[in-house]
Amino acid sequence: IHVEGNFVNVPNLTFSSPCEIISSNGARFTFLQNSFISVENTEVKISNCVFEQNFINNELFAQQNLFKLDNAILTLDNCETVSLYNKNGSVIFANNSKINILNSGLTVQSKVYSSVFNLLNSDLNCEKSRISAVADSVIALTMNSGTLMLNNCQIQVNGKTSKIYELFGVEYSIQKNQFYCNDKNKEMEKVDVFSKKIVYEDNTINPF
Repeated sequence: IHVEGNFVNVPNLTFSSPCEIISSNGARFTFLQNSFISVENTEVKISNCVFEQNFINNELFAQQNLFKLDNAILTLDNCETVSLYNKNGSVIFANNSKINILNSGLTVQSKVYSSVFNLLNSDLNCEKSRISAVADSVIALTMNSGTLMLNNCQIQVNGKTSKIYELFGVEYSIQKNQFYCNDKNKEMEKVDVFSKKIVYEDNTINPF
């Protein structure tokens, strides 16, 4: 599907069969309150698109997402996402899925808790991308089982308590990344429990 222009008041989008969405000039999708994208049992590829959610004043939903994946494959290539939530939210919530983030920027902000990735039994490949999360409590990436490849990315967390990632039972390769934290301390960088480190090198932590 080739798309161009601005799309406002976008309702829930559900994909249950393979789909590729391509824009040449950065098509923009602005979602209705509490609307999101669901991908189940299929593969979706999106290139050169912008996705926006602004639910900052909506107190009806405690947990919000932009993408919800179940047994799915999602690829974002040269995309931008901005998600503003009232209480708690994650840009991508996934179960038993595969996610590829390439040359993209993902941003989330909420009042209480935010994460960009909240993944269960899933595989994430994130390359040359910008990740940003803001809230009182922030974890840019949380994974429970699966594999992680994080290469040449910039990740920023800004909160009263902040972590770059929490990994539980994950096999990971993390190389050549720039981590930015509002308060650099020993707990800031990472937590990994029952995880297997394949590569961890050339990463830097920078306070701001």
